This record gives sequence, structure tokens and C-alpha cells, in this order.
Amino acid sequence: MNRAVFEELISTFLEKGYRFVKFDEFNENLNSQIILRHDVDFCVQHAFEMADLEYSLGVSSTYYFLLSSDSYNLLSDKNVKAVNNILAMGHSIGLHFDPTPYEDEYTGFERELKFFEDTFGPMSSMSFHRPSDKILEGVDWLPSQLIGAYQNKYFKEIAYISDSGGSFRFGHPFDHKAFIGKQNIQLLIHPIWWMTKEINVIDKIKGFLIHNSNAMSEHISKNCKPWKQHAD
Repeated sequence: MNRAVFEELISTFLEKGYRFVKFDEFNENLNSQIILRHDVDFCVQHAFEMADLEYSLGVSSTYYFLLSSDSYNLLSDKNVKAVNNILAMGHSIGLHFDPTPYEDEYTGFERELKFFEDTFGPMSSMSFHRPSDKILEGVDWLPSQLIGAYQNKYFKEIAYISDSGGSFRFGHPFDHKAFIGKQNIQLLIHPIWWMTKEINVIDKIKGFLIHNSNAMSEHISKNCKPWKQHAD
């Protein structure tokens, strides 16, 4: 998986006659629709690169970002600018909510939702991070106007295809009966697997860790003279 393969993936859907729609645009009475979704688990800049590529291909998608993450700080100046640029390209964004840090999931969600919307404006949909079986069975505390990516309408009543773990573990999208029959699909793509140059999953993670280490060293150099002198 790499940038060129992702471009080929999107182009093939377009050639097949698929129309890329967002969650709030989806119409269950129509066919040949694809809801392209991205859960951003590791890197906002990879998300921006993917959004830019999609923009060049004339398609739009939805990006979900974590607030309670050790991988990135969504509220940093650099990442806020990247997310706003993703919005400016015509994509949608939403909260990628991880309930595990909270004893009360609903209170945690309300807190993160406020932070998110205070920073980026109202959102129309959200996704859960690594949802439990209980969550996949459904939750009753999402606001009525907010779409959940795992609601039956988008998750069970249409085809759901994901690259979780760095591969299409249950078959490539083009081999799926939904694609062959031009039926509706929700396609979950994680930017890190496609916007990195390494070939396999382990090497992609190793490359990501090296890049993050170098970036952190540069950040510390700007704020700590002893480390700057050492690094120089």
C-alpha cells in the first residue's frame, strides 16, 4: 500500500461509476455510493497529504481525529492548520472518540465534542476508536443530530470494508460482491498505511517512529538550549 496504489484504488471506484458521498449525503434508496472514511490514529500530516490527493482526484471524504491520543496533539498550531486545510478542500471532519480513558463514556464524549467543535466548528458525524462489541451493538447517548459511523445504516445494512491493521484482511474491495454489484459501501482507510513509502506494516511503523523521534528532537531543540547544543 502506498500513495500510487491509493490513487489507483480511488480511480477504479470512479471508473466503476461510484459516487463518493459523505455520511450526511448518503441515500439508502440509491446505489453505487461509497462513503470514504478515514480514522486518523497516528499522524495528522498523513491525513492532510491524503486529503490533498483526494482533492486532486475530485472526491471528498470524512476524516476523524482523536483528542485523547498519545500519538499527536490535535490542538497544536500545525495540526489545527492542517485540519482547517482539509476542511477548505471540501472534506468533512469529525471526532474519533476513544471511550476507554473515561469511567463515564457519555461525559467524556460531551467534553471532547465541546473541545472539538469550539476549535473546528460543528460536525455532523463521529466514529469510535477501536469500538468494543458493546459499542458495535449500539449506544443510546449520541445526540440525535449526530451520525455514528457504526450505526446499522452505514455499518451493517451496506458493505463495510476496512484496512485495519494495514491490510484488507477480509478481501480486497474489488473482490467484494458489493463492488462487483455496484452496491453501496463504507470504506475505512487509515492514512498511515498509504501515505508512507515503506512496503510492509512493520517497516511503515518503524519509519513513522523514526520520523516522530526526529521531529520531537527538533521541537525540544527550539525550547531547550542544552539539547540544541547537544544536537548541533
